[in-house]
Amino acid sequence: MHWEVEHKKVSHIIAVSRDITKQKKEEIKLAESEQRFRNLVEKSTSPIFILKRKEMLLEVLNQPVLTILNITVGSLGKPLLQVLPEFKGQPFIEWLMYVYENGVNHYGILVKGR
Repeated sequence: MHWEVEHKKVSHIIAVSRDITKQKKEEIKLAESEQRFRNLVEKSTSPIFILKRKEMLLEVLNQPVLTILNITVGSLGKPLLQVLPEFKGQPFIEWLMYVYENGVNHYGILVKGR
């Protein structure tokens, strides 16, 4: 098999490929698992939200959270303290940061806000 490239004959072509079938199957399984988790959160009657990174970005939230905090789905992707600035200085914000930075659970049952 010969190809001409600008009047020069090509006599060999080298191709390199890699089978990524396993990697793609794992990516699909992960995406499906994440979607099942999101569905559980969204369909729960208990208020649940998930914060991402140190900026506490609202990554996932459900209808009870929207109702209780009087926010909209437009809050997704925004920092918690930008959406709810009245939370600034409250003890649970410090606890959230402590958990994020140290990976240690915190249980604050019936703790009074400031």
